[in-house]
Amino acid sequence: MIALSETICPLCSQPFPTAQLHQHIASEHPLWRHGTIKVIQAYHPGWIEEQGACESCWKSFREADRVLNQLKGSRPQNTGGTY
Repeated sequence: MIALSETICPLCSQPFPTAQLHQHIASEHPLWRHGTIKVIQAYHPGWIEEQGACESCWKSFREADRVLNQLKGSRPQNTGGTY
C-alpha cells in the first residue's frame, strides 16, 4: 500500500515521497532542465514536468540529453579513403 505522502514516479512506476519527484527538477539549471524534459517527452509523449520524476529517472534522462548534445556537436570523421 502506498502512503498518502507518496506518489508513483510516472516514468518507472516506483513509489517515492511526493517531494522527491519535484525538488531535484526545480533545482536544475533551466537549460539542462529544458533539454532533459525534451528527452523524457520523446520517450514518454504524455509526460509533463508537473508530474515529476524520481531522481534516478531524471538523472538517466539528463545523461541521455548530455550524450545527445555531444553527438550533435561532433563531426563525422573522415575515413581517409574512397571506394
